[in-house]
Amino acid sequence: MNQGVQKKYYDQRSAAYDRDFFTPTPTAARKRFNKLIPPDLNQTDFQTILEVGAGTGGYTRLLKKLPHHQMVVSELSFNMLTILKGKEQPPNRSAYLAADAAGLPFFDETFDNVFAFACFHHISDTAGAFKEIYRILKPKGRFFLMEPNPAFPLNSLMGILKKHERGMVSSWPAKWKAQASSAGFHCTRAAFGSFFPGKPSWMEPVYQAVEPVMEKMPVIRNMAIFCFFTFEK
Repeated sequence: MNQGVQKKYYDQRSAAYDRDFFTPTPTAARKRFNKLIPPDLNQTDFQTILEVGAGTGGYTRLLKKLPHHQMVVSELSFNMLTILKGKEQPPNRSAYLAADAAGLPFFDETFDNVFAFACFHHISDTAGAFKEIYRILKPKGRFFLMEPNPAFPLNSLMGILKKHERGMVSSWPAKWKAQASSAGFHCTRAAFGSFFPGKPSWMEPVYQAVEPVMEKMPVIRNMAIFCFFTFEK
């Protein structure tokens, strides 16, 4: 699906997104966030942060808790971005921008860290997005990417049945590693994790107990819902 069609789709469904889509519960979002974010990001107050494809802010509130002196939140759909901004509580020092990840309006070497949570499979020009993110990162900057794993059966089924999720079918780790490498990145970490959607919320204690065990099983862990990457410039 091209970016214009994708934008129109989410503009039209923005009001119902949090209710009708697979928006993670706070516990599930925190677990996935912790799986992606290394501890050292909590140790510096001077980092500049960009989130691309923020949606309605399922992970934005967690990013805001990282120490930083500048943060920009971007999203292709203006309506989704408006809903995200409406959730924010003062004081709010972040900047918001409706932008395509494959055409980011920033100078070279602007950010220390860039984050993308389950949005790359919605981007039509993912190779271009990797190049743009590489361009705007400072030397040694890092790009943290979380993407659905097609080996998880429900991800592939959703990609087949739902046109706007078609990218899930081809969201293989090898693809992201290859495109990142072509853009100039080197992959410093790739890991699988998360087996349950976090809903219904009353099942979360069971999820929390079972998932760590499944993530240690050699074959089973490769069928987790998400793959988590760190790419370094």
